Amino acid sequence: MIALGFCNIFSSFMGSMPVAGSMTRSALNHTTGVRTTFSSIFTTILGMLSLLFLTPLLYYIPKSSLSAVLICAVTSMFRYDMMISLWKTNRRDLIPFTTAFVSCLIFDVEMGLLFGICVDLLCVLYRSARPSISIEKETNSGYVKWVVRPSSGLLFPAVDFMRQRIIAEMSSSERPNKPNLIIVDCVHFDKTDFTAAQGIKSLINELKSESCQLELMNAKECVAAILEATLNVKILSMVPLQDSIKKFNFIQPDLNGVESMTLHEIKMKNICERKA
Repeated sequence: MIALGFCNIFSSFMGSMPVAGSMTRSALNHTTGVRTTFSSIFTTILGMLSLLFLTPLLYYIPKSSLSAVLICAVTSMFRYDMMISLWKTNRRDLIPFTTAFVSCLIFDVEMGLLFGICVDLLCVLYRSARPSISIEKETNSGYVKWVVRPSSGLLFPAVDFMRQRIIAEMSSSERPNKPNLIIVDCVHFDKTDFTAAQGIKSLINELKSESCQLELMNAKECVAAILEATLNVKILSMVPLQDSIKKFNFIQPDLNGVESMTLHEIKMKNICERKA
């Protein structure tokens, strides 16, 4: 397989015909202990003798027996250990693996590979659209803060899922436990897009009706640039989140009459009021 791959890669630069080979024959040679290509001479001689003298006898050999020979020859290509490792580590990866295997048995190799690739793409899209989201809740003198941590980057398939998760969590909370401030930790956001930023903007407007402020912190510069351009606010980039949470243990921002204020502005406002 490696030799055929290299031959097709380099021959494509010269406009040659595609290079192909019999995988079953290569597997049969490997199973029978063939070491050199000199075995092709013996194979040719035996094939010619069989055609000359054994053709009437070969007519009665059932195709199932020939299939059994090929199946036994390619057993060395089966990776049973891979299935065991996938079962122990990540069972979700067994879905495209099993789909490709069963499709190859039912249809053919090309269709099996196509089905396996399509299922794997669907799995990748599902992971990006349904990231794991943890919500940490903290209450200090009646002031409720939530820290939301998505496990992966925020792209357009995932922003609606995060919005639904936050809204559902707020709906299930009693009035005294509803958050006054929601901090989204963007440490795992390696990239984002315009649609996701628009979704965050709509979430901010939706939370305003619940007297709740949404802040984005610890974002990378590339992510912060997209969010700042869409939300028209300053995003705190690469700020240790735990330090900010500790400061909020004694700072309770007054959100009355505040239309849009970043976390940095809220902290500075309260620090100035405490000094005054």
